[in-house]
Amino acid sequence: MDNKQLDGAVIVRLLQVIIAAMALGVAMFGGFVVFLWSAAEPESPQLLTLAGAVAGVFLLLGRFVAPFVLANVARTRYMSIAETNETAAGEQLTYGYLPVVIVSRAVAEGGAFLNLVAALADHHVLSLAFAGILLLAVVLPFPTLAGHDAWRDKQLRTIEEMRSLGRLRR
Repeated sequence: MDNKQLDGAVIVRLLQVIIAAMALGVAMFGGFVVFLWSAAEPESPQLLTLAGAVAGVFLLLGRFVAPFVLANVARTRYMSIAETNETAAGEQLTYGYLPVVIVSRAVAEGGAFLNLVAALADHHVLSLAFAGILLLAVVLPFPTLAGHDAWRDKQLRTIEEMRSLGRLRR
């Protein structure tokens, strides 16, 4: 196993622990909310439920937009370092996978917690449904070494395509 694979394996293991902790936090708080659930159902969604639903939609979109923005940052860092040290640039790209995964999942986690708080306050099933959807967005897809390697290879291909189109200097 070379250093690139070792670094990738360490990063993926770290991400697996972080994502599992995020998901367990949401799931445990969700269990707490369900445990305290009131039998009285409201006639219509309350303000916090509606706010949670709207925020949940936008945060779910953010969960899928954030990786593109952060991958661009990782490619930019790669290019600035690659001019002087290709090996260090490769390591930087490998480490660039961390914020891509963590930030995109944290966005969904925040939305899940918001909807669980709304469910606790308003006792509306809509909030629980959004919390469940956002919890799935935190967990899926679970970080793997193959996923990391595919992401890294895709970034390198994108950098080469941008260079060939003249958008980047060598």
